[in-house]
Amino acid sequence: MDKNILKKVAKLSNLQITDNDLVEYKPQLEETVKYIDNLQELNTSKINPTHHISNVNNVYFTDGQKNLRKLSLKELEKSTKITANKYFITKKIL
Repeated sequence: MDKNILKKVAKLSNLQITDNDLVEYKPQLEETVKYIDNLQELNTSKINPTHHISNVNNVYFTDGQKNLRKLSLKELEKSTKITANKYFITKKIL
């Protein structure tokens, strides 16, 4: 694997790497690429393509149909510790 390719990949990944880093990471990246190339040998002809790993589907309702799954504001307020003016209050996360 060429150093210029590694530098380009690092730049595309917004990573700042030194020449010493290139020496260290080059064999690791080559090993990863070889492993991925081995996967090409697998027979996947009977496997359907996966575009989503979970069985989540969008829920659509016919116009005028009542959504029986939604929670009322009172039900939501019961499930939280702190609310104010119909808003959830949380701890600062930053």
